[in-house]
Amino acid sequence: MKCAPGQSGATLVEVAISLALLVIALIPALGSMQATMTAQQHLSTQEVLEERVRRAGEQVAFQLRGAGLETLQDVPEAPESSQSIRYRSQIGFDPATGPSFGDEMQILFSDGSLRWSSSAFTTVLAQHLTNATFDREGRSVRVRVRADATDPKGDRIHVERTTHVTLEN
Repeated sequence: MKCAPGQSGATLVEVAISLALLVIALIPALGSMQATMTAQQHLSTQEVLEERVRRAGEQVAFQLRGAGLETLQDVPEAPESSQSIRYRSQIGFDPATGPSFGDEMQILFSDGSLRWSSSAFTTVLAQHLTNATFDREGRSVRVRVRADATDPKGDRIHVERTTHVTLEN
């Protein structure tokens, strides 16, 4: 079509064709952007799980740092394992009688939480876990912590970490 004398511009058909071509060009770019966002959410979910199990292992190692090897209870030799550990920490040393140990303490996994308790109180070390187990190998306690989640795509993510704590007392 020709424009009337003195007028210039695009016709409605030309504008519609231009918009259609623009949409066709943008569809792959938007799809790529969506795939990138989904991958980022997957990584974000995995990073959260990795941080959760790392912190849980560190908390258990911190609590066990003063445990006496002979005071361990409920901790089977590998490959057997349990979901709790009872122990007593060294609180002093007398050259004549040897080490003295305090009250019994327990680290227990139940209902998705890892809890530490003594005769005085109980505190939560970590939450939203799938499992935590303890076993003994010589002078070491092996702590396995696992967390699972579903990412935004519906994929299951599993993260497991093993921490070894060598008992010096």
